[in-house]
Amino acid sequence: MDRGAVKSAIRWLAQPKIASASDVSASGTETALREWRYGSTQAERHAASVLRLEKYQNIEPQAPLGGGDGGADILCDRGGRLWVAAVYFPPTNQDFKEIEKKFEHDLQGAKKRKRHGIVFITNQRLTRGERQTFVETALREKQECIVYDVERLLGVLDSPEGYGVCAAYLRITMNP
Repeated sequence: MDRGAVKSAIRWLAQPKIASASDVSASGTETALREWRYGSTQAERHAASVLRLEKYQNIEPQAPLGGGDGGADILCDRGGRLWVAAVYFPPTNQDFKEIEKKFEHDLQGAKKRKRHGIVFITNQRLTRGERQTFVETALREKQECIVYDVERLLGVLDSPEGYGVCAAYLRITMNP
């Protein structure tokens, strides 16, 4: 290699690089969430831990081991408001119609339980418009709605406070 080529290579290597979206791979947390392999019991327990991190109180899983939960995976409260938390962690990506069907079913559980609203927790990626659709659907039913999709879950779990939940439910540990 001649001197000019070496200098050119050094200059190129010294330039700051900006990663494009295609250069960035999913974090271990995102992959574990999106490719959920731990079943509905662990999903509901995981969701209860996320709610605890988010300062919900009186967290009561209804039937995480199976059986009838009366249309509510978890009962909880925060800020004087009573909530039903609904958990949807399929092992593969689902289209919006499937997610919406699950949401609408779970919304009825919140109404039946006479709660203020629903906290919908899913490992699926939702657009801002899709999240807004859920909020509007809930409002038509005189319910409030908070959505934790995969991106919002990442914000909670990829924090120092979320480390224990990642270790317990996603089998992700800190690397030295």
